[in-house]
Amino acid sequence: MPLRILLVIFSILGIAAAFLPWLYFPKTDDTLYGYRVDGIVTGILFFLILVTVLFTMKKYKLPTYLIAIIGLLGCLLSFMCYYKMIDMAFQQKNFSSDNILLATAMAGVKLGSGVYLTGITGVGILLTAVGIFIEQVLYKKTTLATLETGRYYKIVVGFLLIIGISLFAWIGVNNRPVEDSIVKSSIESEVLQMGNALSQADYDKFVAYNHLIMVNSMGGEAKMKELIDDTMNGLKEKGTIIKSIKIKNIADIQQDGESIQALLTQSVIFDTYGNESVDDQKMIAVSEDKGKSFQFINVTNKSKADIIKFFPDLNENLKF
Repeated sequence: MPLRILLVIFSILGIAAAFLPWLYFPKTDDTLYGYRVDGIVTGILFFLILVTVLFTMKKYKLPTYLIAIIGLLGCLLSFMCYYKMIDMAFQQKNFSSDNILLATAMAGVKLGSGVYLTGITGVGILLTAVGIFIEQVLYKKTTLATLETGRYYKIVVGFLLIIGISLFAWIGVNNRPVEDSIVKSSIESEVLQMGNALSQADYDKFVAYNHLIMVNSMGGEAKMKELIDDTMNGLKEKGTIIKSIKIKNIADIQQDGESIQALLTQSVIFDTYGNESVDDQKMIAVSEDKGKSFQFINVTNKSKADIIKFFPDLNENLKF
């Protein structure tokens, strides 16, 4: 029974993931939460699971074929979520446009929370269906009839507590902040490598250091590399080279779980026939893996309000 209650909870969460975004964000572009047809399909599948479980709640055992169908539906929903994530990543990487307005609008587009919740609930339904099957195989009707009800529930509750405590322990360890000195050292190293990539005309590597927001706002990877190449060739024609890129200062660092954002100023040093000039640029360093790697957004001459428009994931505590 407790496992079937889990199926009910997962099904309700799945229905909410499919339809709530439409209610709260009716005018939001479909690409944020998945196409509406996909939402309808996933919502119907979750609803079918919910109805099936509710109608069989009073039955002692679920027929094996029903468990198999529920498990397959959970697997299908998980796969749909995974496919959507892969498809979005492919579209973002291969995005290309000469339309500046379209490129700017697409820069901040990403999958919404509804898609991820759908995937989580799909996996939950699949695992719960497997658990129900194992339960019914291990404990036959006669065995369960002689097993004390209180003892059975203690086993189930104890198992769930172990999972919950393990999860909270993992979250606690994962949310421990990284020392600012380590973050600064990592950012300095990444900026140095990014500058070397530009100086050596390794534009693939240089573009990889730019946050997707920057890449898409310039029309995609191909357009960005083309623009960089034109810019560098223009500098060469004037006898100018980029001598080095280094960090001038790191003004602030904010951490939120695995996400780390830092506001910094980098100095680009140009050399024109032996005469040096410096261009200071304001940047935001962004890491989603606790500082193991960083990508950068150029926010020179932009206010915090301007930045939030194209980078809604900006840490609100970052000091400008």
